[in-house]
Amino acid sequence: MAVSFPLNLPTTPTASGIDGFSLRLMESVAMLRSPWSFATQVQEHTGQLWACDVSIAPCQRAKAEPWVGFLESLKGPVGTFLMGDPWGKNPRGTATGTPLVNGGSQTGETLLTKGWTINITGILKAGDYIQIGQRLYKVKQDANSDGSGNATLEIRPRLRESPANNTSIITASPKGLFRLNSVEVPLFDLDIERIYSIAFTAVEAI
Repeated sequence: MAVSFPLNLPTTPTASGIDGFSLRLMESVAMLRSPWSFATQVQEHTGQLWACDVSIAPCQRAKAEPWVGFLESLKGPVGTFLMGDPWGKNPRGTATGTPLVNGGSQTGETLLTKGWTINITGILKAGDYIQIGQRLYKVKQDANSDGSGNATLEIRPRLRESPANNTSIITASPKGLFRLNSVEVPLFDLDIERIYSIAFTAVEAI
């Protein structure tokens, strides 16, 4: 059967499959510092990119091979997969209701939303993730819902695309679209006791 992207992550050897995870938001910023006075000029550009390091709990072959097959199927950075923060699956905020994008043509780092449970302080909290389409965003500060169930979210990175009005917002186990960061596919390391170690680096697929 032909491989269809994006792929989903294997779920062994742990519940989420992932044992170690680090997430970074790369910013496109030019900086020039004088070597004499240390005066600094900074120019912010629009580029922002999720990057992450992923490792799998050491395991025997039966649990390792699904990951090996997953990595082989990606063909380096050609294929894409869906992934989120395995320890950020559950929001810190209440996150109740049926949240939707409130209005089309939105851009930037502010997102107008609707459909939340009304009058909730902390409907989402700083650090919560949301998924819109196949994009992963992180809420920068606590957000409250008003008497109509509307809430304004401050997010990073900036909106990749302008979501259509009434697009669903996912708050449970949100994921984003990623690809491997190298043409060299990291399959596994095998120690003398035949324990497999698997790790790879990925970046957001933009």
